[in-house]
Amino acid sequence: MQTPQNLKDLQDWDANLVQLIDDMTQALAYVQDLRAMESTAHLKQTLIEFDHSVQDCAALIADQAKTGWKDALTGAHVTAMQALCRRFERWRVQFHVSLQVDIRSTLNDITEQQKKFFERERWKILDMIRPPEGTDECLVSGCMAGTREGVLARVDAWARRTDEKNILWITGHPGSGKSCVARSVADRLDADHSGAAGCFFFSRGTSCNPITATRALCADLAQSQSAFADILSAQFTDQRPSTINFRLAKAPETWRRLIHTPLGRYAENTVDDGQRTLVLIIDALDESDGVANTPSATPATGFLDALATWATLSTSLRLIVTSRTQHPIPEALEAISERLDLSATTADETWRDIYHFLTASLQRIRAEFLLPRSWPREADIDRLVDLAGGLWVWAHTVVQLLWTVEAESVLRRILSVGIAKGGQIWELYRTVLLIAFPRQQEDGDWGPAFLEDYARLVGALACFPGRVARRGSPLLHILRVNRPTRKWIVQQLRPVLKDHAQYLAFEHRTFVEFLTRSERCPEELRIDSAVAARMIACAMLDELRASLRFDETCFKSSRRENSPRSTDISEELKFASLYWAEGLPALLDPDDEDQFSGLIRDFLMTKFLFWLEVLSLCGRMERALVQLESLKQALRVCISHYGTRQSVIPLQKTRWRLDAPTVPPSTWSMLDFIDDALSFVECFMPCVKRSAPHIYLSSISLCDLTSRIHQTYAPSLARYAHVTVQTAHDLRDGRDETLQDVIHVPDVSDDVLLLEGHADRVIGVAFTAADEHVVSCSADGSVRFWDPLTGRPIFTPFVEEGAARVCAVSPCAVFLAAGFVNGKVRVWDLDAHAPIASLDVHASPVVACALSAAGGRAAVGHRDGTVRFWNVREQSEYRRPFNSDSSVCISAVVFVDTLTCLSAQGHVVTLHRADGDSHVILQHEKSLRAASLTHDPRRLIATTSTNQVVVWDISDLDSPSDGMELPAGIPNDIHCVAAHADLLALGIRDTIQVWDIRLQKPVLGSLAGHSGRVTALAFSRDGGLLLSGSQDRSIRVWDISTPDATSVQGIPNDARMDSEGWIVSGSDLIVWVPPHLRRRLCWGRTKAVLGGRPAAVIEVVPELIGSRWHKCWLGKNK
Repeated sequence: MQTPQNLKDLQDWDANLVQLIDDMTQALAYVQDLRAMESTAHLKQTLIEFDHSVQDCAALIADQAKTGWKDALTGAHVTAMQALCRRFERWRVQFHVSLQVDIRSTLNDITEQQKKFFERERWKILDMIRPPEGTDECLVSGCMAGTREGVLARVDAWARRTDEKNILWITGHPGSGKSCVARSVADRLDADHSGAAGCFFFSRGTSCNPITATRALCADLAQSQSAFADILSAQFTDQRPSTINFRLAKAPETWRRLIHTPLGRYAENTVDDGQRTLVLIIDALDESDGVANTPSATPATGFLDALATWATLSTSLRLIVTSRTQHPIPEALEAISERLDLSATTADETWRDIYHFLTASLQRIRAEFLLPRSWPREADIDRLVDLAGGLWVWAHTVVQLLWTVEAESVLRRILSVGIAKGGQIWELYRTVLLIAFPRQQEDGDWGPAFLEDYARLVGALACFPGRVARRGSPLLHILRVNRPTRKWIVQQLRPVLKDHAQYLAFEHRTFVEFLTRSERCPEELRIDSAVAARMIACAMLDELRASLRFDETCFKSSRRENSPRSTDISEELKFASLYWAEGLPALLDPDDEDQFSGLIRDFLMTKFLFWLEVLSLCGRMERALVQLESLKQALRVCISHYGTRQSVIPLQKTRWRLDAPTVPPSTWSMLDFIDDALSFVECFMPCVKRSAPHIYLSSISLCDLTSRIHQTYAPSLARYAHVTVQTAHDLRDGRDETLQDVIHVPDVSDDVLLLEGHADRVIGVAFTAADEHVVSCSADGSVRFWDPLTGRPIFTPFVEEGAARVCAVSPCAVFLAAGFVNGKVRVWDLDAHAPIASLDVHASPVVACALSAAGGRAAVGHRDGTVRFWNVREQSEYRRPFNSDSSVCISAVVFVDTLTCLSAQGHVVTLHRADGDSHVILQHEKSLRAASLTHDPRRLIATTSTNQVVVWDISDLDSPSDGMELPAGIPNDIHCVAAHADLLALGIRDTIQVWDIRLQKPVLGSLAGHSGRVTALAFSRDGGLLLSGSQDRSIRVWDISTPDATSVQGIPNDARMDSEGWIVSGSDLIVWVPPHLRRRLCWGRTKAVLGGRPAAVIEVVPELIGSRWHKCWLGKNK
């Protein structure tokens, strides 16, 4: 062991100990910087070991400090020191290793977080694309095991090929099992992971439509194929799916954007990857219109055209479509698809499959109801198979009909019916009805009470295009169906109803056709689809007429957004509001003008706004457009009934003209009202969706005065908002008298466009004498003149090559000076209406300019740090220029008096006297930006590079006060400043704050209206008006004469317009402004917008804001 005697001398010990201390100090610095990185186990353990070493080192140093550095040095001290040196060295190595581990771990974490982020973004996109829950639900079951094996095998073989047509069209008679086959194919492909990527099952009587199908298939594809999801996400990087208006979108365009284009890229990207086939399935295409339960309904031709484009995709992309062969499906698919006709399958194969299905099903019935082992007989099954005639719907209905304890007697009744082949299904359905309702017969007739409930319930199931809930259905409550009777009818119709826990729906479309078309249906139980649709619509209109009223949920304040208040609305009212116009195109009758049409007219004229209120509170405003479009189509159908199709001529997009003058005027009037209602809802949708009270406040007040909506409802409402719109004539009125050659325009013709406003950002603004006119200069090289009260441009503008950077007006308003980027300064005598000077000696761009009180002298600051001093009339310099050594750009120049001026540059303010003296009088630790001078009291106010506002009292130029900084709380990004007496205006981004310098607090904050950065500010002579110029190329005039007032014209001082067009104050909603009024809009303290284009001024009635909003309603139904 080494001892002190072995050391060369005590100097070595001191040096080593000092090195140890230095090592510890450096290590402490490392640790201090990396404490935040204690996220991994490696680095954390390393830091713990370091803490122990520091403690031991500190103890050693403290011990030596007590005994002296050169006394009592023992071997233990040396050993401890050497051990600590080794520990620090080992710590360095361990630290770097741990840091590398930590970096690798951090990179892995970052990569993982990035993957999670993109995954979340992908699912956000998919959530927006996926249709509402329940609209794509499949209620179809697959084929029974052991049946349709031959058909399924052929479909499976086709799905795995890539050398055939890539569309398979499965057809067959109604009831031949097309949907069951489609479901089984989807299940089989999904089970063996062989490429089933998406499926959609249309069902008439639901809200399914081509747009819903496209969205559902796209979502299924993205969920099952990550490569497709990546392509879809990239496609919507710049344009989110929320920008697709699925309500107004056309089926072909939606298919192209969500399916065809992404799938084409998907096929290109996977062509070299050995990608197996990918299959999409669309079932019941013939029901894709989703409008009516009538066989005459056909799918939209546009959707068929979109499907036909599938043939242009790769053959590895397979599409299976099932449908009936009704027009126009064959024309669209015949030539481009491979067809599989289930009706053409061999009789033996069909007989065998149905026999297997019936045998297995009847055995389950026998076991369930403990029937004799001999039931059913083999001959009975053979007879049932023969009666089925190859129709699976017949076999399925028989099984459901036999699912009863009385199965034996029911079977005998079925077998006893002698019918010819081909009419089996109608006869079976007739048997279902007669078995279902035997006890209601009295002398061969059904009772009137039963028939009324039957017509309402079964008519709703057969004809209502939406779903009917099994329990607590609002529709059945609206129809006033007796509840016990309803439960009994549903139970009796079980054989033909879908087995679904939530919804009531007929199992097969053929039963609906039987009820509405077949003569085999008992006449009393037959359903007239037009009568049923009319009954449903009338019942919902009656519900709306009885329940709709103003302020349905007692909304507390118009300042608040809609909250989840739909629970305050009855389910019946909500349902009627959402679906009252469903199915109308098939039922309006011109002969019924005084009845049903009268109900609709009464609804539109008295309840329309209340209806919108309910939709707004339910968050379903899109349904308003859907219902109005349905009603509009119904009126067109109604009009077409008055003459032949040739006599109805489309006029523009929304109107029709009829040659025969037989259409009642009231029908045309209603059509005009609906057109206006559609325009009204489309325009004010953003307003109504966010706040129900503003249906009555903003919407009616600001809609077109010629609108039928306004004319109908405005008399019942106190007007909340008033807009005064300036016209082009208002701007040009009197121009001939004022547009004289006051100021010369060199080499530029008097083009009227030059008089319309600045073409680039406004850089400088100023008032002239007595605040009569406003002067502005712009980066477009022009200096323009305005009337501050009307916004009209006056005089002929001056145009110079290069951008104008600054303008200045002498306090007595004799002279106007403007500086340009080319280094020139132009001066005009406003009294003589003539240019008097051109000061263009210096080539550096002008960045600051000031005129003396009388205007005889000018101080001009240049970008290179030079300040020049001019005698304006003589166009000569009255003293030598000031040249800064730092060559820092001049940020401001102001005249204190005729002989003295100040310039701000860098960190200093320099005083310039007429005798040639220039010296620094003020300094600040930060660079000075903008500056302004007040004369009573004399203060210099400047902003700094750190957005501080500093105020100096310069009453005594030889001994100015220390700078006073305004308290914290001023936002960042101050670009310009202006001062008057005790008022200070700050341009902060696109808003303005007004402070009281003496009180050191804001008196007017966040004056909003500009859409770009505020670049220039100027006070009027009395301080009552404030000018602001902006990058949005406009100048605004603000009324700040009453800074203590919290609002002007009913709008709070801090009001601003958000991106959706709302004028808001904090989180409070004040008024919504339609898009055509938003540009150059004035509100609150804005007196005028000077831009050479018409402006608008909006005011609101303060008495109707907030909790008092309901006072706007003056009519009935309150």
